[in-house]
Amino acid sequence: MSISGDLGIYIGSATAYGCIRKRGIVFCEPALVAVEPETGRILNAGFEAEELLKHAKIHSRGVYPLADGRLTDYPTFERLVRHVIKRICGTRIFKPRVALCLPDGFTNVECRAAEEAVLSAGGRSVAIVSKMLAAGYGVGVKPDDAQGKMIIHLGGGCTAYAFLASGNVILSETSNLSQNNINSMIYDYIRDKYDMIISGETAESIKNNLGCFYPRDFNLKMNITGKHVTDGTPAYLTVDSNEVYGVMQPAADEFLQMLAKVLKKIPAHFLKAIAKDGVVLTGGGSLLYGIEKLIFKNFSLPAVSDKNAERSVADGFCLMLHSGKLFKQSER
Repeated sequence: MSISGDLGIYIGSATAYGCIRKRGIVFCEPALVAVEPETGRILNAGFEAEELLKHAKIHSRGVYPLADGRLTDYPTFERLVRHVIKRICGTRIFKPRVALCLPDGFTNVECRAAEEAVLSAGGRSVAIVSKMLAAGYGVGVKPDDAQGKMIIHLGGGCTAYAFLASGNVILSETSNLSQNNINSMIYDYIRDKYDMIISGETAESIKNNLGCFYPRDFNLKMNITGKHVTDGTPAYLTVDSNEVYGVMQPAADEFLQMLAKVLKKIPAHFLKAIAKDGVVLTGGGSLLYGIEKLIFKNFSLPAVSDKNAERSVADGFCLMLHSGKLFKQSER
């Protein structure tokens, strides 16, 4: 694929997206880089890295450059950005203007490092875009909406809370609560209570199928397999949603505490809009059962998960890129 226009790159905790102005999303691969453990040499990125890690004969480990809402590994981030640009632009000698969607919690140092990575990877210029503003566009917030909208993004690496109004982020906060954290809670619980080791994929499957922030009307059950801690022999277990609900209580408490903190910081003249319109939820974590009920029970606020919750940020980012207003006039 080759282009001659503006390019947008959004690298999340688990997935990397690339979009072209007026063409939409054209790239979607794992935000994964394979490296050689002993030397740190970067081997591959995206789907190629995923395939490489499946081969036991090739000694490598996977690195996700963004973790817990932070840029944790600059070299692999730069390689992933280079991978996106190469896949979209092809081998043509062309330096695109690049809009880069970053978490609102990034420090100035992290933003500069991310910008340098794009320039090093072949970008001509870089425009930084707020992830939560992109999420707002993705769920239908209008740039001229002066009343404001509360957005919560429950992502793989962190949970971000933001209030948007008139096309700006009025307030933004980030907590360490993430889908990866919940997976770890489930993994640790199974290991500690049942002396059983399960895979990360099994922990995530338990979360997706049984996980809940609010008690379910019916207790669901799921059969899982793993191995005994002591001797490594196969182990089998049936877990239920009531049990997983108990495991997830610390996550629910952390979510509520941060939401209460954010609501207290929102300017008083915007509270009427929140009381009326409530909260819009995005990110994969918003698909877990009961998050809307949890919010309403504790704050009497209506909440709704976006129908395309897992792609809200990427979709909104593309809309912002299409507008043609992300780059300075002098760069046109």
